[in-house]
Amino acid sequence: MAYPRGGLTEFVARRPDMAKILVADDSPAVLDVLDDVLALEGHEVIRATTGGEALRRFQETQPQLCVLDIMMPDMDGLVVLDDVLALEGHEVIRATTGGEALRRFQETQPQLCVLDIMMPDMDGLVVLDAIRRVDPELPIILITGLVGESLGRKVEQYQAVSFFEKGSGLDRFVELVNKTLAAVPGRG
Repeated sequence: MAYPRGGLTEFVARRPDMAKILVADDSPAVLDVLDDVLALEGHEVIRATTGGEALRRFQETQPQLCVLDIMMPDMDGLVVLDDVLALEGHEVIRATTGGEALRRFQETQPQLCVLDIMMPDMDGLVVLDAIRRVDPELPIILITGLVGESLGRKVEQYQAVSFFEKGSGLDRFVELVNKTLAAVPGRG
């Protein structure tokens, strides 16, 4: 298909309901495909090839959505996520395993805990249970690939548990963090 002189992004008319989307990936081929697909839908695409560039572009452009590659040179997608949360005024304490999460929880007494269901050394629900024995009201966001009835039944006994489905977007995650903290008296 031949596009007008301005290229693909000029070819598609922008509509007011379309988003500004930051796409960060170290693969030019992946960036090209995502850029083309999103631009065809009328979205404005902001590209970044490193984590540092992604953070810089996020600060400059304030996109409505971010698509982050977790494994990038100089700064991975999780560090970018930490930095975006820091820009929102949150201190982020990261743990990469369930055991480390429990140690950090005891050391820091956080206002919010974000737990992945699948961790290398133990199930996130085991970590949730251990945290609940110490602090039954701590807001917890469980990150999962799919929120289903089975998982919902397993955690319905706990208070202050929210779910974030992987792939839902950085903007939605930051919004959930802010909303969760604001909803709990004395913790936000």
